[in-house]
Amino acid sequence: MNKLLKICGWFFLAVLIALLALLVLALQTRPLVVSSYSVTPETAHSAEQLALRLRQAYGKTELTITSDEANALIAIARRLYPAVHGRVNIGNQQLLAAVSMPVMQDRLFLNVSALLLPSKQGLAVHEVRIGQLRLSGALTLRLVEWVGNYYLQPVGATQLLAAIQEVSFEQDVLMVRYQLPEQLQLGQVARLREQWQPYGDPKHIQHYYQLLARHHAENANLSDYLNVLFIEAARRAQQGSAVAENQAALLALAVFFGTSKFELLLGDIRSNNRYATAPPRVTLAGRLDLQQHFVYSAAIKTLTNKDIGYLAGEMKELLDANPGGSGFSFVDLLADIAGVRFAEIALGSEQSAAALQRFIVATHLTDADVLPDFRAFPEGIAYDTFREDFDTIESEAYNQLVTAITDALHSLPLYQLDSL
Repeated sequence: MNKLLKICGWFFLAVLIALLALLVLALQTRPLVVSSYSVTPETAHSAEQLALRLRQAYGKTELTITSDEANALIAIARRLYPAVHGRVNIGNQQLLAAVSMPVMQDRLFLNVSALLLPSKQGLAVHEVRIGQLRLSGALTLRLVEWVGNYYLQPVGATQLLAAIQEVSFEQDVLMVRYQLPEQLQLGQVARLREQWQPYGDPKHIQHYYQLLARHHAENANLSDYLNVLFIEAARRAQQGSAVAENQAALLALAVFFGTSKFELLLGDIRSNNRYATAPPRVTLAGRLDLQQHFVYSAAIKTLTNKDIGYLAGEMKELLDANPGGSGFSFVDLLADIAGVRFAEIALGSEQSAAALQRFIVATHLTDADVLPDFRAFPEGIAYDTFREDFDTIESEAYNQLVTAITDALHSLPLYQLDSL
């Protein structure tokens, strides 16, 4: 028995030493890459072009990506994860991708790079480096396939990798030919959504949608609709979860005022609904565009539980700042931030969700409760003026204005609820 315990002890010690050795080899004292792309109107335009092709890729068999587009997406993603740096270089016969992430208070860095080569079938990964560790491309793909088959059911990584028919390069352009598996056809995706119901029972959301439809009023204020939703949410939460009721209310708001594409994620909300009507002209602070910014940002925050709603609004303004656009608007950005903060409070915890419901029941919101006075904030900023005054959204001048917007928003009692 003592001999067995000694063998087990030596075994675990050997495993521990091996893991420490791998950790030493994987971590380095300097980052492999530091992102040099800034987020500008041009960056947003490049990312939009790629996003458009990605949306269209479902019905096609070929996708192209340029170096600028890939690095534009990385720069934008760093708005969510500023500590992570990445870079993609596409040459005539290869793609080199590298990522650096700080560990242990920026004293050590996890550096990962991968080299992709042309292929006539599947992916040809030449090598993957993790710090000083080198993994063969074949081993890396087997690991990705094994993990993907576990997490990506029912499609699986094996079928997704097999869908790639050819990878080629031309100057700074990556071209991928593919054939999507049957499991990813639209009808299959709809059935998977109905099976998983990631955002709850569609009938729960439909209850709030019907309230909105019955409240149909021309030239109404968004705050009127928020009162209707969250007074009902407070009533139903007495027998359940305040967060669950608020989530259903916000998703109903997204379907009612937003695009029908939300139903691809949520299920059948509007169809065959006797209350279904065209959304009325509802404004926030007298403007239709501010209502849309608020609702979409709150919806994206509800669906993703990340700050993607604010990021999407920021990118929209950068696109507007390009020549021919309506100009960058810090007022629209204010409405985006308001929508994100409203959703944060509504869904952050049972305490903040219930506090929001009680506040609305007691106060009966007006638009002035939802959005502060925005007359001091500039809008319609043309491309040349934006580049001259702010240059990028990482600049000090830009961040000072964003801070002023946030301070104005937090001055309203509504947005102080989760800090009480």
